Amino acid sequence: MKKFGTQPNKEKSPVLEKEQSILNDWDKKILFEGGKNLVGKILEKFEGKLPEAVIFPETSARPLFYLFDPVFTKISEKMKITKPKIFFFKVKKISGFLFNAGDRNNENVFLEQVKKEVLSNSHMTERGKEKEIKNIEQVQNKRETEQKRALEIKKYAKKFDVKNFIAIDEYSDEGTTSQEIDQSFGYKIPYFCVFGEDISHLNYVPKENKGFIINNEYPKNPTTGLRGKLSYTKSLEVGKGSYKSIGVDKNEGLDNSSSFPRVFGGVKNKYSEVNKNITPQERKMMETLRKQMKELGEQIAKEY
Repeated sequence: MKKFGTQPNKEKSPVLEKEQSILNDWDKKILFEGGKNLVGKILEKFEGKLPEAVIFPETSARPLFYLFDPVFTKISEKMKITKPKIFFFKVKKISGFLFNAGDRNNENVFLEQVKKEVLSNSHMTERGKEKEIKNIEQVQNKRETEQKRALEIKKYAKKFDVKNFIAIDEYSDEGTTSQEIDQSFGYKIPYFCVFGEDISHLNYVPKENKGFIINNEYPKNPTTGLRGKLSYTKSLEVGKGSYKSIGVDKNEGLDNSSSFPRVFGGVKNKYSEVNKNITPQERKMMETLRKQMKELGEQIAKEY
């Protein structure tokens, strides 16, 4: 007879930690539908071909590399054309009216004038003046940094005879990022986004450049509590961070390296925002995000 008594102690097998999903169903629907539609719109704009280069303009847009790379690879092989070069940019957001204030063609002169007005304002405290001057200098430093990066990209582009760019972002409403890219490069760069709201605004991104359109009735992302934020870009839960930085080289694809960027340990990650103090759990989450993006990209590629 089989007995169900206490069994001899055995060494327990290590418990494998279950992989935590970063993208929920809300994200996957928008990324798949928006990504698929956006590729179609890009092909239409370039008369059935792909652009020569793609810029991912913010840290939150960088994971899109893994979404679009399988699609661009499939299309370029099928059409026997060169796959777009990939560049990573960073538009630094600064709060306050100075972000979009003044004559954009002569902005530094405008900001210097504002500085003088602040310093001569007898109604402001010294602390208030110091704060405003700091804000102005943040804008000036931001412009200088972004313009240097734009110049670096243009030099690489010239080396590889790249003549046309597009920018792909994950979300846009008022088109602020698009304006900042144009300001940095000195000319208009076609700007696309995976999803965005159907709104009219002075600087809004046109509907035909958005892959997936949402409105005020579209359900909010259950993870972020917002309509305009994918789960990896922002969380409203206390103690739960975002996973924008994925450790990508700033000019992936220019050195005939592997089709995917080296991550965590590469020496060319000046623009990758990789935190050197990243925990094993955070690293695992980033790996999962890349994996999930790539899987969605492979599904989209089947449509082409």
